[in-house]
Amino acid sequence: MQFPEIKSGISQESTTMKFGKYLAKRQLEVPEYGNYFINYKALKKLIKSLSNQAAAGGNVEQALRDNKATFFFRLERELEKVNSFYLQKEAELKLRIDILMEKKADAYASGSLTSSTSVSYISLYEGFQRFRRDLSKLEQFIELNATGFSKVLKKWDKRSKQQTKELYLSRAVEVQPVFHRDILARLSDQASSSILELEAWADGDVIFDDSRRGSEIQPATVPAPVTAPVAPVTAPGAKDDDLYYEFVETASAENVTTADISEWVEVLKKVRDAKSRVTRIFLLSISTQASNAALLALYESGLVDLNASDALNGRNVLHEAAMATAVDRTAILELAVSQGVSLLARDFYGRTPLHYACLHNQRKLLKMFVDEGAEVNALDKDNFTPLLYSVINQYSDCVRDLISMGASVDAVSDNGYIPLNLACQYGVYDASEIILQNKPRHEPDAEGLFALHIAARAGHSSLVSLLLKYDADVNELDKLNRWTALFHSANEGHEHVLETLLSAGARTDILDEERHSALYYAAWEGHVKCMHRLADLEATVKLQEVDIDMKSPVDVQPNDLGGLDELDGIPDLSLPPPILPFRRYGHNFLDQKIFVLITLAGTTPVKFVSEEATLSSGQLRISSKSDHSVIPRSVPLAMSDTDRAMSFQLDSLDDFALDFEIFPTFGTRIIAKTAALPYIWRATLTQFHQSYTLPLFDMRLHTIGEMSFDVQVVRPYKGTPLEITKYDTYWKSTGTSQQSLSFVTASSVSGQYARLTVCVTSDGVPVVTPSWKVDVGHGIRIGVNTLTFDELKKCTNGVHSDLSTVSDPVEVHRVLSNATLPLSEVLKLLPTTVKLDLNVIFAASDLNHYVDTILDVLFAHARDTHDTNRLSNGDPAPRATRSIILSSVNPDVCTALNWKQPNYPVFFVMRNGTFNEPTDLDRVSVSVKEAVLFANGNNMLGLVCDARLLNLVPALVESICSSGLVLVSDGEHECKGVKAMRNESVVEFHNSIDV
Repeated sequence: MQFPEIKSGISQESTTMKFGKYLAKRQLEVPEYGNYFINYKALKKLIKSLSNQAAAGGNVEQALRDNKATFFFRLERELEKVNSFYLQKEAELKLRIDILMEKKADAYASGSLTSSTSVSYISLYEGFQRFRRDLSKLEQFIELNATGFSKVLKKWDKRSKQQTKELYLSRAVEVQPVFHRDILARLSDQASSSILELEAWADGDVIFDDSRRGSEIQPATVPAPVTAPVAPVTAPGAKDDDLYYEFVETASAENVTTADISEWVEVLKKVRDAKSRVTRIFLLSISTQASNAALLALYESGLVDLNASDALNGRNVLHEAAMATAVDRTAILELAVSQGVSLLARDFYGRTPLHYACLHNQRKLLKMFVDEGAEVNALDKDNFTPLLYSVINQYSDCVRDLISMGASVDAVSDNGYIPLNLACQYGVYDASEIILQNKPRHEPDAEGLFALHIAARAGHSSLVSLLLKYDADVNELDKLNRWTALFHSANEGHEHVLETLLSAGARTDILDEERHSALYYAAWEGHVKCMHRLADLEATVKLQEVDIDMKSPVDVQPNDLGGLDELDGIPDLSLPPPILPFRRYGHNFLDQKIFVLITLAGTTPVKFVSEEATLSSGQLRISSKSDHSVIPRSVPLAMSDTDRAMSFQLDSLDDFALDFEIFPTFGTRIIAKTAALPYIWRATLTQFHQSYTLPLFDMRLHTIGEMSFDVQVVRPYKGTPLEITKYDTYWKSTGTSQQSLSFVTASSVSGQYARLTVCVTSDGVPVVTPSWKVDVGHGIRIGVNTLTFDELKKCTNGVHSDLSTVSDPVEVHRVLSNATLPLSEVLKLLPTTVKLDLNVIFAASDLNHYVDTILDVLFAHARDTHDTNRLSNGDPAPRATRSIILSSVNPDVCTALNWKQPNYPVFFVMRNGTFNEPTDLDRVSVSVKEAVLFANGNNMLGLVCDARLLNLVPALVESICSSGLVLVSDGEHECKGVKAMRNESVVEFHNSIDV
């Protein structure tokens, strides 16, 4: 049984789509809040309308300033609407938590919370869980509105060239009660504490109240008892449980007789408040193995009120019977309907009995319910109809029956869920086919996607084929980014879907509103198979932007193509500094610190073992009590790519430990916790890269989930680094191009660099070698790292008579392409005017030691050159040394090389020219996006990227360069916009690179 996922907060999705579309999509998840969100779209239209009031050729900025009062009047009305609704919901939640806390205190006093199967426990536990979910919805409402006000003010400032955003936010928006977190934090703490207490009491545990930890807010209005409740013999709550268990046991027996039930009923008539207690027992027993005969006999006692509903969840006899799967409850349903119990009754989730029949695949009940007046298109509080629940749970027979009974195959509310689109999202083939047979309207969802786009994005190739069979337009543009289905499949790496679309005539020459092709997104995300399949086609097709008037059912409005929708892409309206761009010399390095990089692994690094424990929103807080220099940091559980990696620079790992704590978004009560202890870092003494999965514990030390992460540790260079005061470092500077708003990175690195491959032997000698494997005869090749230097000499050519006279970089590469020599000897023999690109190959276990041995040689050579220049030239303080750049295809090698020294620039070499699908660990080598994030995150100078790819997708050049990296094209072909190129022999940086 599957329920719709309710998210909260601003997730990574919001960074990949326009906020207006994102807001509309999220509003679907909380329909009862829908009319009270900021009217973001209307405010955008108002800005545009006020802008249009400027006369032709007039000053738009002045027109907006003249109408400032109009805009802010509307904005303040939106703020009042949001705040008033929040205060109403806050009051409702306060009342609900007070009722729950009072019932919890009464149940505790009665001793009825000593078992997780007790009547009181089940009701209270569900009540607090539902309260926490509803609180999460309100948190979502607050965060989305906060973002909406910020963004619309940003749009106003950019069009009017004013600076009102920060002042208005601080003085008018953030002071409103809706944006104060204290009350919601208290409510969240109360709910979390109560759930923890209920679980502990049911297990007989002792509770230690740490609710004041980190906060002065009292988390509960009822003091938390410190010991588990003990059930008195005569307690009313315990009595209810005894009666319930006794009845279920009696009614479930195979040989039970009417006389047995009658005898038991006579006993019930004598208890205090008999009618309310028996009614409650009747409702709870419906979901058990109790026989229908026993339940009917209980009803005949006259003590059962069929119109009653549970005080905490609002479910009546029809809801409970529709949910029952242990025993067929048709007889109970017929009884309730005959007695006038309404099939339109809704529980606290807004669900009718028909909703629950569909949730539990009770096909046989559907016709009965509909014939008796059930509303087939009823919406619950999650904006779901019975049909939608049948769709996402893959109950195809229920889908067919509901449609035949009048269930709409279209959205039943404005901006509601579309059944076909939802079926495509969940990959339900049978339901999709049934819906298509009933000819649904062709319309996009709140995000602006049609069914084909959704199926392509989710990777459901069979559904894509089905939709195409029913005449879906393979080249239809969505209303989000003007993407076709081909874009979505390429962006997500679904090669089977991509092949299906291409076979159906999908065009590869279409560009989106950013002027990017599907191939661009396949390369940007690193989906190799999709990239090469599209590249084969792109090589024969000249890209051209799709004509806006092309035949397509998409109604492309002018406002969708530019204007206000693109304001987030407009740079801040501030003048550039009247000075040359700032030069940065060298890069940040460790000196004596230890660099620890922790990357949260996978798409869901935090996993809970049960739905009850799962937070729809929350934050992960990382801190260290053992090292106070570590600044605590928080990341949302709905984390973006940039949130996944966190680094620390430490003096020692001996006692270093990290605490990982999970909190609600608006709460202070810890939900789960784990710790990375010092033994984890010790394993990195010999292994640079380690992966771990740690258990997540609640505050009673019960395992409720797990957290996975990767660890990399770069230790400082073990020797003496080059003194910055004596030796020049490279520099780089990032400025703005005169022709565009894109960034251009200049650097002191220029000229030709001879390419050499460096590897380290098993006895720690860095060598220059044509390949990392050598031929030892009989067709056998073994790695250089497995041989000692003496063994290597016997297998290779060590001739180097020409080196001392060679000054041309191309000739240097040619001479050394047939010889294997120690790196120290090569550096000593080559003239210092020869610039070198040392491509480091790694094939060992201890990367830190491996890189240190190479740096030992480089630093020794720099010092020797320094001393030689001082003696020969009479310069008391010569600073110039041989110009060297370092590069590698191994991201770990690049990380270590860059963090251990600031003198030599490092380039990361991508492997996006290969045809092998990468593993997860190698994704940074093939995804341009990941490579850019990696290089920038580790202060590298640039990237080396395949020239064939850059020529096929020229837009990648601007995307990489605008990130502040120097781009080097790899291959013989020239690339427009690239200032450096690499071939088999040399890397050449054009002298036109300047500031």
